[in-house]
Amino acid sequence: MTTVTCTATDDAGNSDSETFNVTVLPLDTTGPTIDRIDLVRDARGKKVMRIVLTFSESLNEAGAETLANYALETRKGSKVKPVALGSVVYAAGTVTLTPVKAISTKKLPTVFLTARATGTLTDASPNLNPLDGDRNGTPGGDFVRSLSQGAILSVVDELLETGELSGRHRLSESLESSLGRLGGLFRE
Repeated sequence: MTTVTCTATDDAGNSDSETFNVTVLPLDTTGPTIDRIDLVRDARGKKVMRIVLTFSESLNEAGAETLANYALETRKGSKVKPVALGSVVYAAGTVTLTPVKAISTKKLPTVFLTARATGTLTDASPNLNPLDGDRNGTPGGDFVRSLSQGAILSVVDELLETGELSGRHRLSESLESSLGRLGGLFRE
């Protein structure tokens, strides 16, 4: 906080002073990150109907809902094939992506999600910091993950939130249990 005194003098020599305080807030230079990926499955658990991305902060709504900022694709060796996205909806720090066709859980290891750090996928701060998708502390990196990595990270996050993943002695037990839960993702 800085104290400023301003004095004004008119042509007749009359003057008056006023003192006030000025607080300058630091400029937000941190780009949003994707903190969680949740896969919303059909009733049988065999197909992914929607992908929900949870961000570290509020986003610029127009950019968050720009379909061109996201891509899904299957990768097998050098072959890359796009997976069409039908819609993207932003609400309260989350983006929900809906593919045109549901994705079989058997294909999750080969399906990759990209969130592009464009000039439109930004936070809601006045200076619109772009996505820090690579989480290196500098806005501007793309986020690229396979959907199977996203599923694993979400289960680990759930374990941390519930306290199941606390303490070294419980780590092995918790991960073993989680991998059992994840096994269903890749079975017929």
